[in-house]
Amino acid sequence: MDANGLEIPAFEFDGRTFDAREVVQRYRKRWPLKELQQGLSKHHEDTRKELVELINEKYADFVSLSSRMQGVERALKPLDHHWKNQEKSPETCTPSWGPSSDRLKKLKTL
Repeated sequence: MDANGLEIPAFEFDGRTFDAREVVQRYRKRWPLKELQQGLSKHHEDTRKELVELINEKYADFVSLSSRMQGVERALKPLDHHWKNQEKSPETCTPSWGPSSDRLKKLKTL
């Protein structure tokens, strides 16, 4: 809220429906241009500060998550060739199945 008690409600800045031109036109009818500019500048600065605080507050969590994801990627790397082999058709994989592949072939012929 500025010195004149004017404040644009937060819902006006909802990212899904926000239309800057429409908001300015609506509030321009209610407030002098100078006060509208001050109100928008204050909202911008408050939002920017909140974003910086949020980033600073959650930075350690972000770095930790990023490090854990890199660990997961390193752990999965040796499995890459197994995943790629799964893309082959069942006929090319059946020799490694041993006796099960023989039973499968018999079932296919029935």
